[in-house]
Order: sequence, then structure tokens, then C-alpha cells
Amino acid sequence: MQKQEPLLKKFKWNTLLVLDACRYDRFKKVYQKCGLKGKLRCVDSQATWTIEWYKKHWNRKGQKIVVISAHPFLKDRNKRLFSLFYKVVYVKGLPNADISNTYKSWMNPLESLKQIKKTQKKFPNKKLLIHFIPPHLPFIGPKGKKYQEYLAKKYSSRSIYTLVENDGRRSGWEKAKKCYTESIKITLQLINKFLYQMRPPVIITADHAELIGEADGISKSAYNHGVHIKIRKIREVPWLEVKI
Repeated sequence: MQKQEPLLKKFKWNTLLVLDACRYDRFKKVYQKCGLKGKLRCVDSQATWTIEWYKKHWNRKGQKIVVISAHPFLKDRNKRLFSLFYKVVYVKGLPNADISNTYKSWMNPLESLKQIKKTQKKFPNKKLLIHFIPPHLPFIGPKGKKYQEYLAKKYSSRSIYTLVENDGRRSGWEKAKKCYTESIKITLQLINKFLYQMRPPVIITADHAELIGEADGISKSAYNHGVHIKIRKIREVPWLEVKI
């Protein structure tokens, strides 16, 4: 499996769309159904969480890249890391906090996509990196939101990851997989609608993947990603060279 890092640095992309915690296998199942075409491959992101991905792949000063970010974890606690980019544009309403356990409007991929046209106009000679939240929890689709409401009533936990994990271990992982895939589909469908605004070549990839029922080195089955997870599955992400 090819490593993602040399592709990020050597491939002459102009628009890089980053899905947070997106598995290659689930992406492969739905991207064509969302109207997307192009060359797809599975690559090794060499990261198990977002900060690690930025530190490993974007650690040079003077990068001619403008970032549109919907990730609150990157806004407040990692200003030094983001200072390596030419400019960082945050979506409207993004808080100085971690990702919420419940769906918020700024998590909608549409909020990031609406920034493209004016950002490209303002920075016409710069590459654009857009970091979306989905399919990272919380789920953004109607089935996913309904599932989360059910979990909140059934289990006592503030963490959406703990809720999904508890239910998966007790009832199986099929619901979680469907809701996760729904989040990917919604994101890709919106991306397809905005492709005409993007400067090619356009790449769709991810910072890391997500475990959905696999062992994480601590538990026999988990819904998780993070620094303690060393298995290869968590690093298998899509790399789609979009045909426009």
C-alpha cells in the first residue's frame, strides 16, 4: 500500500478535500453512487488522529496553502501548527473547543463548501485544503441523528463514542456502520455539487480512518481512533483523483 505523504507533496493538486476519520472500505462502497468519478486507491496515512496527521505531513514553513477548517480542535490549541500555512479560514460558528457530542450546524459540510468561491477569489494563486468533520462522530444524517437520540436514552454517558461503542458491543455494529456510511454519502453528495467551483486537480482523502468493531489493542471490539491504536486498519484511507 502506497504512503499518503509523498502523494501530498509530489502530486500537483490544487484542491485537497480531507474527510475526518474516513475508512477506505466504506468510501469505496459509496463514492460512485454519489456521482464522483476518478482513480481511487487505498493509501497509508501514517496517522491515527488529526494532530498527528498535520504534524507528520505539514511540518514545513512557507506552504502556499490556504486551509478551510471545520475542526474546532485545531482552532484554539494548535495555532502554532496552523501558522505553517499561508492562511486558515474557519467556518462560521466554529467554537474554541473539541468536537461536540451532538450535531451542530458548523459540522455540516455545506458550511465549508460555501467558503470555496470567495476564498479562491481572495487567494487565486494558492492551493486549497478543506478539512471536513464527517464522517467523524457525531453522525450527520437523519438515520444517524435518530440512532444517537436512541443511544442517549438507553445508555448513561456524555461521550458519543462511548455510546456507540457500548451499543456495538451489546447489539452488533451494523447500525453504526450504516450511520457512518450515511455521513460519508451526505458529504460526498455535497462535494459533487460544488466540484464546478473547485480548481483542478481535485483530491479527496482523509487524515486517518476509524475502527468500527475491530480490536483496538485494548478492547476486542471498539469504535475509536487515537494515539494508542497501532493497527494498520486505522491508517487505511481513500485517495481519489477526481475526474471533473
